Amino acid sequence: MKFSKLLGSVSLVLICAGFTGAVTSPSYGLEAGAATPTGLLLKTVRIGEGVNVPGSSSNQPRERLVFADAEHQTLYVYDKDEPGKSNCVGACAETWPPALASAGAQAEGDWSLVGRPGGAQQWAFRGKPLYTYAEDKSSGGRRSMFGGGGAQGHGVDGVWHVFEVEPEEWMTLPSGVSVEEIYTAPGQVLVDARGMPLYVFSGDPNDDKAELDSWTPLSASQIALPVGDFSVIARQDGIFQWALNGSPLYTFNGDVELGDSNGKGVDPRFSIAFVMEYFMPSEVAVRKDQRRGGVLVEAATGKSLYARDQASYGGTGGHYARGATRGNFGTGQAIGLSGCDATCENIWKPLLAPQDAQAKGYWTVFERPDGAKQWSYQGYALYTYSNEEPGVVTGHDTYNVTVNHSTKNPTATNLGLYWRVTSP
Repeated sequence: MKFSKLLGSVSLVLICAGFTGAVTSPSYGLEAGAATPTGLLLKTVRIGEGVNVPGSSSNQPRERLVFADAEHQTLYVYDKDEPGKSNCVGACAETWPPALASAGAQAEGDWSLVGRPGGAQQWAFRGKPLYTYAEDKSSGGRRSMFGGGGAQGHGVDGVWHVFEVEPEEWMTLPSGVSVEEIYTAPGQVLVDARGMPLYVFSGDPNDDKAELDSWTPLSASQIALPVGDFSVIARQDGIFQWALNGSPLYTFNGDVELGDSNGKGVDPRFSIAFVMEYFMPSEVAVRKDQRRGGVLVEAATGKSLYARDQASYGGTGGHYARGATRGNFGTGQAIGLSGCDATCENIWKPLLAPQDAQAKGYWTVFERPDGAKQWSYQGYALYTYSNEEPGVVTGHDTYNVTVNHSTKNPTATNLGLYWRVTSP
């Protein structure tokens, strides 16, 4: 599985209630397009032939990152379409409903709009019109046991396919450079051969070396030739260095584990080399966390954000919903706001969203009984913990155990609900 705006990097430091850790909102490098427009989501599915997965006795389909609509229905492309034109109309469009854009939607980056009969506008990515599949919805968007599912249209008639998000396949890259999904960035980011993120430098690479001690130039061979948007700079110290659109590329010495992006906010001249930008609400930031790589926090307070998840014990030998720190979208949606009632909310405070907030990327919203909106990440409603100071994680693994007394289904594995801190 891959780990994974053109503005200066921003660092927000909060000093309150004993919290002195650095909280960084996304810093932006390469002029990258948005991963999705408002109203469209990112999701992962497992489809295709099985592959060997370490620690598993069976072959699992490869996990793919794809696009989805606001209801988490997978989006597909049609091989018989022409660039920027949909050839699926009439009865075809009943089985394969187009992914329609809302009124006033604008094309941006790789996203464009395609006209439909009757004047409606359909979303297209890299010129390919996108559709949902009626059978996915009629089956409830059924998920596979591996947490993917909801992509039954892939391969239908040999002409319908999911559009897999693989920026590396769309770009011409130098040897040793690839693209990975960096959750803490967050987005699709250029990385070196070790999987560490690359940073674009806006200054002069021949500046005082002491100022650049924490950064390592992305070296190129002496015979390297320009590739796509990449060129080679001959430095005064004799190093040949890769540059993107004329700006030199570096790695940060503090990035040591896959998924790190610790160079954010360290030096305003360096910004992450984004290929696709992921949406992050202004109410949310990412705090560095040695154990988890990063933790989502409330930007205004620095307090860790938690999700109410389902604890279950099955054949995998552990809590199924804890198989990934991001949980399962369907589980989060099923729990919804019912996981924390009015009494619960005296301790666990909802992360409220603006009234005009809409689904985008990995983020959706729940409407609360009083009409307010609440942010949801990967399908799970988010909360802060009142009994916790900013900058720490103490509410993780708080759970309620239930006992199965059923004689009809004595092997049922549901153990109740628990709280888990959210990682990006």
